[in-house]
Amino acid sequence: MSDQEAINYSLENIQCVPPGNVVLQYFEGLSYLDKHIHHDWKVWLANDADLPGKLISSRQLNVPTKIIPRIGPFQAQTRIKDLDGCQVRVGVTGLEQINLDQDEVIRAIENNLGDHVVFIGGVALKKYAGNHITREEMKEKFLGNTKVFVRDFEPGDVDIMVCLGINNEYNIYKAIINGLPCVSINTPIAVDIANRYGCLLTANLYGLGRKIKELSKASTIEQLHKGMSALADMASPEKFSSLVSSHIIRPAKTSRPLGFHYDLYCMFRNNQDTIGKTLSTLKAFERQAGECRYYIYENDSTDDTPNQIKDFYAHSKGDYLCEKIGTKKWRSEPDSRRMLDLAQYRNKMKALNKDWTGQYSFIMDSEIDFTPDHMFRMIEVLEDNDDIVMVTPWGVAMHKESAYYDTWALSSEEPLNYQKDLIDVNSAFSGLVCIRTKVFEDAHWDTLGDVCEHKHFCQMVKGHGRIIVDPQIIVRWKK
Repeated sequence: MSDQEAINYSLENIQCVPPGNVVLQYFEGLSYLDKHIHHDWKVWLANDADLPGKLISSRQLNVPTKIIPRIGPFQAQTRIKDLDGCQVRVGVTGLEQINLDQDEVIRAIENNLGDHVVFIGGVALKKYAGNHITREEMKEKFLGNTKVFVRDFEPGDVDIMVCLGINNEYNIYKAIINGLPCVSINTPIAVDIANRYGCLLTANLYGLGRKIKELSKASTIEQLHKGMSALADMASPEKFSSLVSSHIIRPAKTSRPLGFHYDLYCMFRNNQDTIGKTLSTLKAFERQAGECRYYIYENDSTDDTPNQIKDFYAHSKGDYLCEKIGTKKWRSEPDSRRMLDLAQYRNKMKALNKDWTGQYSFIMDSEIDFTPDHMFRMIEVLEDNDDIVMVTPWGVAMHKESAYYDTWALSSEEPLNYQKDLIDVNSAFSGLVCIRTKVFEDAHWDTLGDVCEHKHFCQMVKGHGRIIVDPQIIVRWKK
């Protein structure tokens, strides 16, 4: 692309053109196209008598920041070439967590940059956890400093980021995927990323200034570019898949005897918005594992759920039952009538199978977020442990990371510890289980009063062997 073609291309894609006769100018040593893509362009206001021949940054024209379209994650290049060439916008996060005079950090920036402005983001309104100062206190501290602003910012608003918080991984990630030079304090993850890929700089609190000054070196910028590219390569789906595939044990289709299959059991009611995802996940499992037979029970839906189930069996083996029996749609509550209804539904679901020749069966609730790899992990546990007859996951409510959710079905001799490998329990479910088919054939659901129907089921299962919770298998309930 010629210089003129690049200028024309840039002008055609500008979303907001500042006044004046705009001619794009770029830093020396960078191509027109690179400069256009990565925002480090300046404008020449040839018609402005007050700025004869002066190059100024586009961000000084009081126009929207997003003038030039950005490219996607892990593709942007560093947007700083010459730190003395224009006003540099510095984004600082985690300053409220630093147990020292915040002025020291700002002075480290001021002493190593020319024309600059600092944005201090992420400061909470109140003190909590590791925060030593509130937003209002931070504003008061820098009230007289015309180059410091306490306000939140986006990666597109700044040119470099300084990450100071102890838990600063998210801000480092935002900086890197947006092509921003980043200086972080020495946390374990920051140091590891820097050592592995060289895509950011790390320092202790008293070495921040020296590291910031290094960003003016062309060799440092080149190093960061290469590091970001290396991290991008590692983070690509293809690369990640190749790295972990050798650690995922999947039953090979060719190793199974003739006629081998898996039995999959589901119940649905008014799940038209989520049933598609559940069934597509099961089909993805089938494509990798081999033949599956599906046994689905549905009752009293008032939406499109029954039709989606019927369509599913146009290309699936097994059997289903959709019926109108006028039963109440219960909330999640410990009511004896609800327990009895659920036990009856589950037994009807089980009765759909007339052929108990399979080896492993999966039983799942609706609106559970899981993957084929979760299912393969369950099979792996059963194949590696002959005394285990049923595997259950560590189920959590959506958007919560650790608290075990399905406590109503849980019965255990001691509190669950998610740091263990396998946890023996008397009863558990958590929305998705894998059970040896012959064991499942001998069990059924029942209840007495307001006791969860799964506890009776698990009592019968436990007569054949161990029931375990596997904390490595985390599924999420849509609750």
